[in-house]
Amino acid sequence: MEASTQTQTLPGESRGGRIARRIAISVATAIALINILGGIALIAVHLIVRDDDGYYSTGTETFETDARAIAVKDIDLSGDRGGLDVDDLSAAIRIQIEGEPGESAFVGIAAREDLESYLAGSAYTVVDDFGDGPPSYDQVDGTARPGLPASQDIWVAASQGSSRQTVEWEADVGQWAAVAMNADAAKGLEVEASSGVKIGWLHWVALGLIVFGSVVGGTTWLIASGTRRGR
Repeated sequence: MEASTQTQTLPGESRGGRIARRIAISVATAIALINILGGIALIAVHLIVRDDDGYYSTGTETFETDARAIAVKDIDLSGDRGGLDVDDLSAAIRIQIEGEPGESAFVGIAAREDLESYLAGSAYTVVDDFGDGPPSYDQVDGTARPGLPASQDIWVAASQGSSRQTVEWEADVGQWAAVAMNADAAKGLEVEASSGVKIGWLHWVALGLIVFGSVVGGTTWLIASGTRRGR
C-alpha cells in the first residue's frame, strides 16, 4: 500500500490558514534578513568610510571657474524628513578646500538668500552636479565685483587662507549654500574640494537594526519549530 503524501495540518487549521501561516513566516524571515544585512552594511560604512574626525566624506574634486565664485546652492535642510526634524539628526557638515599654491582662498556657508544677495550682479558659477565624472556647472552672468568675502556678516561658518581651509557647521533647519572664492574676490579660481557629514548615532542605528532583525528572526524560528513539533 502506498504511503500517504498529504501534508499534516495543525488541529482545526484549514488549508488557507496553513498557507497564510507559511506566507507570514516567509515575510517575517525576509524582514529579519533585511534588517540584519542593513545593520551590517551601516557598520561597514561606519568602520571603513568614516575618517579619523568621524566624518563620512566624499572624494576630492577639482572645481574651477573664470568667474568670481563657485557656489553650491542646493543644501536644503528645511522641514522634517519622516517625522524627524533636521535638529533631531545632530549632524555636522564639513567642507574643505585648497586653492592654488600661494593663493589665498575663502570658503563659507550662508543662508541661500543671503549668499544670492551678496553675489547679486557678479559673475559666478553654480555647481549643478558632481560625484560621477567631472562636475557640471551653470553660469550666472554679471559685471560687479562683490565685497571681500571675509568682511561679510552672513556666514554661519567660514575660513580663509593660503593652505587647506576647513569649515565645520552644526546643521540647522533652513536652505543653505556654500561658496568658494579668492580672498580678494578676484576672477578666476581653481580649488580642490571635498565635503563630509558626521552623524554620531549612525552606529547605534546599525546595532538596532541587527538586534531587531535577530529578535524577529529568532521569534520566527521558534514559531516555525513549534509548528513542526505540533505536526
